[in-house]
Amino acid sequence: MTRFLSGISLFLTSLLAYAIDAPAATPLPPTNPTAIIIFGIIFVGGIGGYAWFMWKSEKKRMQRENEQK
Repeated sequence: MTRFLSGISLFLTSLLAYAIDAPAATPLPPTNPTAIIIFGIIFVGGIGGYAWFMWKSEKKRMQRENEQK
């Protein structure tokens, strides 16, 4: 294990020798946040829908268990 870790650390440090300086990036043009907003709404809605589904399923399961007793 020690040999593996030392090999990884030597490999990662050798990568620094091959790193080159990146040219200065050109500034990005202003973007439209519509896609990010839509994604956020769908993402939060999906999480909320999943939580609601799990809550209703748990409620039905508890109700069935109480009826069987």
